[in-house]
Amino acid sequence: MWMRKFEIAPLFPMSPAARRKPRAIARLALLLFWVVLIPAPAMALNYSLEIELDDGTIGDFGNVEVLESEGELDFTITLTDVLGPKADLHEFYFNLSDVFTGLGIRDTDALHSEYVFSIDPSVAGGAGASFDYGVNFGNGGGKKGNGRVKTASFTLFADQMLSLDDLLKSSFTSGKPGIELIMAAHVQGTRLVKKADSETVGAGPPVPEPSTSLLLMAGLGLLAARRRSPLTFRNQIE
Repeated sequence: MWMRKFEIAPLFPMSPAARRKPRAIARLALLLFWVVLIPAPAMALNYSLEIELDDGTIGDFGNVEVLESEGELDFTITLTDVLGPKADLHEFYFNLSDVFTGLGIRDTDALHSEYVFSIDPSVAGGAGASFDYGVNFGNGGGKKGNGRVKTASFTLFADQMLSLDDLLKSSFTSGKPGIELIMAAHVQGTRLVKKADSETVGAGPPVPEPSTSLLLMAGLGLLAARRRSPLTFRNQIE
C-alpha cells in the first residue's frame, strides 16, 4: 500500500489573500446585520452641575443624567452634600433646540405633590439667564411639597421624537462674558455662601458616552486585526 498526496487545482487559481476575502466579507456582513437588526442600546449624557450662577463659583454641586429611550428623555437630577445637609431641589430648567408639540412629563418619583412642568419659567437666582422649560418639584415639607428632595426623576415626552441633541441649546447669564449653560437647578436650604439660603447651579456642555457607531468602529477594527490562515484544498487518496 502506498499513498499519494496531491492538490486539486481550482479552475481559476486564487492567491491566499483572495481566498481569505470572502470569509472577511461574510464576517463583516454578519456584524452589520447584528448592528442594524438588534435594537441599539439607549444613549445617555451626564451633565455636571458645577457652576454657581451668582459669582461663578465652581464645585461639585450635583449631576443630571439624561437617558434617550424610544424617542423620550429620562431625567435624573441628584444633589451632592456640597450644598449642605438641608439642600432641597426646588426647580430644574432646560432648553430644547426645536419646536415640539404635546410636551409633558410623566413617570415621576414625586412622593406627595405631582411635579409641575412649565413653559418659559421664571428662573430663580439665574443671574439673567432664561430657559425654555422648567419643572417644579414642590415646596419642601409643606402641603405642596415632597419633603427635602435630594434626587428627582421624570420622563419628558412630546408628539415628536426627542433626542439628546435637542438639549444642546445654550443659555447665557448676563454680564461680560456671560456663562454658557445647558441647564440649571434652583436649590433651597443651602449653606454654600454665608447669609444665603438658596443657590442656582448650572451645567455646561456635556461629555457623550460611547454610542453604537463607536462600538461598530471598534468591532471593525477587531475584525481587521484578526489574523486568518489561508484556505487549502487538499485531499488524500488511498
